[in-house]
Amino acid sequence: MEAARVDECFEVALGLVREAGQVRAWLEGRGSDWVRRDSGVGAGTDCYYQYLLKACVLLGDQSYLERFNKHYTAVMKYISQGPMLLDVHMHRPHTTSRNFMDALLAFWPGLQVLKGDIKPAIVTHEMLFQVIQRHNFLPEAFTTDFQVNGEHTIAS
Repeated sequence: MEAARVDECFEVALGLVREAGQVRAWLEGRGSDWVRRDSGVGAGTDCYYQYLLKACVLLGDQSYLERFNKHYTAVMKYISQGPMLLDVHMHRPHTTSRNFMDALLAFWPGLQVLKGDIKPAIVTHEMLFQVIQRHNFLPEAFTTDFQVNGEHTIAS
């Protein structure tokens, strides 16, 4: 598949990118309405970031790296709060939209290492390690004080 077509698929499937560089999540399929009006690196957008950087590595196309770097800058500016990666409102990127993180953000430190941004990767990896140490696993969703987020627990 040619790079332009892959880009088009990314945009349609995973949401449009705001000028601030944030990737939106959860576009409703039929009416093109936003189901969730927040942006983050966990559920709903995790694969997008990975595919951009991996596409650059695998295909040698620098346009993927340029796009990834644009998003990475926005994530580090708006979403990253020290080791925490908290979703923000898409129209108010300085306002946190949730007080918890989801387990799908665990890929982020590895992506940071692949990019070469080691220090923040270590800090976020250590935060995730502390959550795992506390619970003996990485909960589906956890708060900034590492408590399991009750509304996202799996019933046994």
